[in-house]
Amino acid sequence: MLDLGKVLFIDSSGLGALISCLKTIKGLEGELVLCRISNPVNNIFKIIQMNHVFDIFNTKKDAVESYKSYYSRPNIMLMSFQGLKYFVW
Repeated sequence: MLDLGKVLFIDSSGLGALISCLKTIKGLEGELVLCRISNPVNNIFKIIQMNHVFDIFNTKKDAVESYKSYYSRPNIMLMSFQGLKYFVW
């Protein structure tokens, strides 16, 4: 889960980092979901259709609940990628 609530701007480098994270996590058979995306970033996601690439949730609680539908007993691994921290469940 990656909380983007305080991110007000994202450029092609940031988008590339998110895609790279997604590929890495999917390669480990994990899931990456985004939550609390600010309006400016959400608008960018919609323009370039990244909202179809990522599962996006309004709250952290909703994001965590989404994992329960994928896994009955999650294993949690904290990973770091280019200064970003995220969870693989």
